[in-house]
Amino acid sequence: MRALIAGGGIALLITLLTTPGWIWLFKKLNWGQFVRDDGPESHHTKRGTPTMGGLVIIAGSVIGYFGGKLLNGETPSATALLVLFMMVGLGLVAGTDCRWRNCSTHHSSDHPRLDLAFQEAELGSVCP
Repeated sequence: MRALIAGGGIALLITLLTTPGWIWLFKKLNWGQFVRDDGPESHHTKRGTPTMGGLVIIAGSVIGYFGGKLLNGETPSATALLVLFMMVGLGLVAGTDCRWRNCSTHHSSDHPRLDLAFQEAELGSVCP
């Protein structure tokens, strides 16, 4: 129970304290929201808004889990490692799709089969 509370606290602190730095970095790298020109005029204010918040949450969760285990002197369980592997892997699929969407002039629905193939490959690596 202490590892759970410590891990949650570490994840919360990492996420809350480092998010402004990540937003600054994402703006500097131009990892912002792509808004099509044919959409409503009110959506143009979203252009350039950082969209990689999931990266911060996933990193905080992984660091928090291992930090909580380390503080409590426990070893990570195989089940938890599989969950972390799936979370990081699906985050990579989503991040890759987000980068394709923001680096091209195409809409995000242009690659649904490729996204599904990546998700199936990751699931296949966990559940043979």
